[in-house]
Amino acid sequence: KGYKVASDAHLSIFGLVLRRHLVRSIQASTMTTLFIENIPPRFFSLDLEYKLSRALHPDIYVCLDVGQNDYSEPKSCEIMFPSFEVAFHAFQKLQQVDMGSDDCVMNWIK
Repeated sequence: KGYKVASDAHLSIFGLVLRRHLVRSIQASTMTTLFIENIPPRFFSLDLEYKLSRALHPDIYVCLDVGQNDYSEPKSCEIMFPSFEVAFHAFQKLQQVDMGSDDCVMNWIK
């Protein structure tokens, strides 16, 4: 019974059971941004855009806003989505992407 309550979809973001009370620190509906941090060196913005778009194809196309500097080496990336459901779908797909370094992580909070 406890597992069923603790794994409730409404508590999927930072949810837990504390002294028999359901607690959620951040509402899932407000989580619409993913952050990719510690992108390895020599990983150019064009490579990052290609890798993200390929992982999310055909559902989502990613276009990085780097201005005219297509060959920059970003250290982090912020991806915004229209809703939590779309962000969660992308999160699940992007977890399977190899970014070339174990230090490179994807988070809901910067």
